[in-house]
Amino acid sequence: MFHFTGVPINMKISKGFLMTVFILSMLSLQAFAQEELDVERAKVQIEKFEKSFCDNFAKGDAKAMTEGYTEDAIAFPPNAPSARGKDAIQKVFEGLMALGHIELKLNTEEVGIIGNTAVTHGTYRLELTMKDGNVVHDDGKFLEVWEEQKDGSWQRKYDMWNSSLPQQGNN
Repeated sequence: MFHFTGVPINMKISKGFLMTVFILSMLSLQAFAQEELDVERAKVQIEKFEKSFCDNFAKGDAKAMTEGYTEDAIAFPPNAPSARGKDAIQKVFEGLMALGHIELKLNTEEVGIIGNTAVTHGTYRLELTMKDGNVVHDDGKFLEVWEEQKDGSWQRKYDMWNSSLPQQGNN
């Protein structure tokens, strides 16, 4: 028996207590490590989708751009009504492509996971070469909500983006 802050402690109890603390600590570390692996796995899949998304934008393939969306996804484009479903989202992208050639770069800054839902946010840089040759640049930000599918893949459920540039006024 030894004394801890003046209170005698039975060695069997303290060894059992220490073992319990050790086991709980190991389980906590394992859960934390698994969570980190899940976030990294999701981030790799999401970044792969986003690269494909940008490549398909440059190719002018609006249908391929919607492949990473759930069937009931909703996009929230700036200065426009919400687009519900893959067909409506495809029309949004087709409308943008009708303006000219678009180069898009996405920078995902953070991925957070709660259960089978991931939330990402980041920035984008867009360059639009209009059909008349004028070039328009936009820098903005995005917020996305992803759902993990039964096969372990991730698809966008909600997609919102807007410009960070000052609004052009009608003076």
